[in-house]
Amino acid sequence: MNHSKLLILWLILLCSHITFCQHKFNFGIQGDLFSIPIVDPITNAVPGKFNTSGKAEVNEAFYGEFYYWPHRNFGVFFGAGMHTYNFHAEYEIPSINFENEFAFDEYRKLHAITWSPTIGISYRAKRFMGKIGMVSFDPTKIETSAESDASTYILFNTSGTGKNEILFIDEDISIVGDPSAYQMIQTSLKYEISKNFFLNIGIEFTTGTYPLHQYHLYIEDISPDDPSMRTVVNDLRITTKYTALTLGMSYFLGFGKYKVDRIE
Repeated sequence: MNHSKLLILWLILLCSHITFCQHKFNFGIQGDLFSIPIVDPITNAVPGKFNTSGKAEVNEAFYGEFYYWPHRNFGVFFGAGMHTYNFHAEYEIPSINFENEFAFDEYRKLHAITWSPTIGISYRAKRFMGKIGMVSFDPTKIETSAESDASTYILFNTSGTGKNEILFIDEDISIVGDPSAYQMIQTSLKYEISKNFFLNIGIEFTTGTYPLHQYHLYIEDISPDDPSMRTVVNDLRITTKYTALTLGMSYFLGFGKYKVDRIE
C-alpha cells in the first residue's frame, strides 16, 4: 500500500479533540484512499491451455458533496466525484521450437479516470454518520500499455520433430467507455475522530449483468490437418463487475440555523 496514504490516516488518528457540531447544511470532502476489490471480475470460459491471468487493482476516489438535513438525524446529499480503475492482464504461450522460451509473453496494464454526479440519503447520530447513494461514472481518460486496442494473430509453432501447432489469438484491450457499465451503489459509515474529521469504511458495487468487458483474450487451437477444426483453449475476460471495500477519510464544514454539540 502507498505509505503516504497510511501516514495521513495515522496522523488523523492522533487527534483527540472530538466535537461534531450539527448544522442544517454541510459541505463534505471525502477521499476513499483505498478502494480494494473484494470480488474477482475475471472469468475463464474454459479451463485454459496456456497461462493467463488478470486482476483488478486497488483504486482511489474523491468526492465533494452538499448535505441538507431537514431532520437532525436524516438528510439528503448531492455532489460529484472521481474514481480510478486499474487492471492488469498477462499471458504466456511457450515456443515449441526452442525449450524454455516463449512465443508470446505479454503484460497489459489498463487505467481509467472517471467522474460522476452523486446523490443519496444520509443518517447521523452522535459521532457516526452513514450514507447510501448512486453514481454512474463516465470515463474521461483511458490508457493502456498496449500499442493497439485490438490485435489478431495466427501463430505457426513448428519444430523439426514433426510437432506442429497453429493458434488463432484475438486480444481486445478496451476499457469500457459506457457510463452504464460503471453504475454503482455506494455505502459508507463515518466515525468522527476529531473536530469535523471522520474515518470512513464502506462498500461499493456495480449493478447490472456485466455483458461488457475491459479485456478479452481468446485463443483457438487450429488443427494442422484440417483448418476447419478449431478448439477454444483460452477465453479470459475482465468484466465490468466491481465490488470493493473502501477506506478513507472525510472533512465536513457546517452552517444553518440549528447547532448542537451532539445529537442525542
